[in-house]
Amino acid sequence: MKLFYFHLRTGNETVIDDEGTPLPDYSSACIQAEQSVRELLANAIKFAKYKIPDAVVIADKEGAEIGSVSFGAVLLSAMRQGAGPFDRCS
Repeated sequence: MKLFYFHLRTGNETVIDDEGTPLPDYSSACIQAEQSVRELLANAIKFAKYKIPDAVVIADKEGAEIGSVSFGAVLLSAMRQGAGPFDRCS
C-alpha cells in the first residue's frame, strides 16, 4: 500500500491533507479523488454552498502533485446524457 494525499485547491489556496490515505495504486487514488469530488458537490448542493474547491489534488508522500480531479470536469461529465465514465485524473 502506498500513501496518497488529497489536497483541496481553490484558486491559489490549498487545504493540505496531512494524514494521507493508504491505497494500493495510483488508479485507486484517482477513483478516491473522484468519489471525494462527487461527495463534496452533493453536499454543496444539499446545503446551498456557493463556493466549492476547484480540484482535489493527489500528492505523493514527498508532497509532489501527481494528479488532480477537477470539480468542473466531474460536474460536466455527470450532466452529459449517455457519456462514458469520467476520465478520472489529469
